[in-house]
Amino acid sequence: MAAKRVANRKVQYDGLEFDSREELRYYQLLVGDSNVSCIHRQVRLCLIKPLYVLVPKALKTKIKWVRRSLVKGHYYTADFVFFEKDKLVICDVKSEYTASLREFSITMKNCIARIVAHNLKRHGGEAKVIFRKAIYKNSKILRIVDYPADGDKVIYE
Repeated sequence: MAAKRVANRKVQYDGLEFDSREELRYYQLLVGDSNVSCIHRQVRLCLIKPLYVLVPKALKTKIKWVRRSLVKGHYYTADFVFFEKDKLVICDVKSEYTASLREFSITMKNCIARIVAHNLKRHGGEAKVIFRKAIYKNSKILRIVDYPADGDKVIYE
């Protein structure tokens, strides 16, 4: 059984529409931070590419090869993507309840795995691209968790 979707009200601010008040508060923090640049909102990332198979289809005079979907791709929409000093940060803002849901955990792990593979391939394991989980415990307490953590060098065991 699928988990219930958390009913957040959309919030308007400076002509922009945000999915929740937490997302708006985090956006205001980002805009006020001098280390942050190039803020993009609602960026869609492909975590698992779709797979297709070619299937023969018999026509009157010939055989035509048709592409059929074998596995649908999995896409993730990050709340914010921005540069913080020399790092690219993919950020998701959640309430404490939403962060504990299984669906978010699986998607987050898949996104982190893609980021780690990218860092190993392109940056020698140095964390140039990080995933940030910003969790609001209540209206005043914000917990930020980075994967991989600052200064960590990622290696496969």
